[in-house]
Amino acid sequence: MAARLVELHEDAKHANVTEILTASAEIVGHSVKTTLVEQTIDGEVAAFVASEGTRTMREVLDELGVLSEVRRVAVERVGNLAQGLFATPAFADWVARLLEA
Repeated sequence: MAARLVELHEDAKHANVTEILTASAEIVGHSVKTTLVEQTIDGEVAAFVASEGTRTMREVLDELGVLSEVRRVAVERVGNLAQGLFATPAFADWVARLLEA
């Protein structure tokens, strides 16, 4: 606790960010099961929903500057899921029965 802020800042400039993120993910992944972390996450989510809950996802994503990217990923994922569904024999059978009716 005797370290000066400038020394900590200098240390941080030389940090291996990839290594820190990997370690952080493991620590958070392990800690997320604790009551304190669970309550903290629940509280943060509740506070966010209370303040932003009436806004549409479009508004929030647009404000964050990620609307186009989220839309692109969503369309790609839904397209892949749909192709998989449409390729199943059960779907083909269902469509055939609809067309015969």
